[in-house]
Amino acid sequence: MAARRCCTGPLPLLLLGLLLWVRLCHGAAWTRPATVHPGREGECYVSEDDVDVPGGIYLKPGQDYYRSPAACEVFKCRESSRGLELSFYSCGVLIPSEGCTLVSNDTVNYPHCCPEIRC
Repeated sequence: MAARRCCTGPLPLLLLGLLLWVRLCHGAAWTRPATVHPGREGECYVSEDDVDVPGGIYLKPGQDYYRSPAACEVFKCRESSRGLELSFYSCGVLIPSEGCTLVSNDTVNYPHCCPEIRC
């Protein structure tokens, strides 16, 4: 009787790929058509609800707005074939296992401020 070998075939590679994808793709992101106000055509409006700035802010295409390193998120205004688009990026939620901790640097902007798990 031949001995059965463990961890061969496509399943281990698939699981490894899934684990790497989860590690590399943590975060939150969205892109939507930008809100444009009269008199501010050609600029993306970010509401005060999103940025905690009275009256909101306006971004020119190509401009990024980092709320703060502590918030660790960024808004980006871009031109596309569909018109102006506003994108948002932030860190994902990480839950360290026992014996591990979250380490972050709140002196730098997104994505360098996102926490990492250290064991």
